[in-house]
Parts: sequence; structure tokens; C-alpha cells
Amino acid sequence: LGAVSLESDMFNLNRIALLGNYNLKEKLTVKYLKTEWFEPLSYPESGYLEQVIVQVPKDVEYLQLYVSGYNWIPVKAKDGVLNYKFDQPIELKFSQTRLFVKSSDNRWGGTLLVK
Repeated sequence: LGAVSLESDMFNLNRIALLGNYNLKEKLTVKYLKTEWFEPLSYPESGYLEQVIVQVPKDVEYLQLYVSGYNWIPVKAKDGVLNYKFDQPIELKFSQTRLFVKSSDNRWGGTLLVK
């Protein structure tokens, strides 16, 4: 699961294996969302995530944010920037943590934080 394009960073291809029962046709509808991640840039030393800042295309306003081990969170971008601060810092549950943003038209962009 995940999407790539010619613009994808080849050193940060965030791919998830499809295991078990799944609808392949549905999974292949995921499209690439161009993103530039400003925060976090690396796994936080504290092990807690406080804020996410991501540049997205200006035509994208409504998104969902995913952090490994948590549910999708509805968020909103303004002028092509998603700046989301958690009410309280969230503990990262895994040494490899995936962050995704997805748009309402099923475009996804992500990054991987490695402890």
C-alpha cells in the first residue's frame, strides 16, 4: 500500500505489504500526493510527537493524518500547509513510525521515522 511517482524520494519509499484478505482493486486506487515534510524530520529523541507540518498542493484543504498505532485524524490545510499540533504529545509506539496524509480524492503522501 502506498503510492509513488517520479517525484518520490527514492530513499523514503514508504511501502506497506498487503497481507491476508484484501481488495487489490481498491488498494490500487491510491494515488500519489506530493508532500514536503517540515516536522518531524526525524524520530523525536523524547519518543513523543508534538506537531506535524507538511506542505501539500494548494488545491488540497481537507486531509486525514495517520500516525502508526493511532486512528486517522481529520485535519485541514491552509494555503497548502498542514500545521497540526496535538492537544497533548503522542507517544510513538514503534521504532519505525509511519506518518501519512491523505486527501479526499485518495491521494496519499507519507514519511517514515526510524528510531
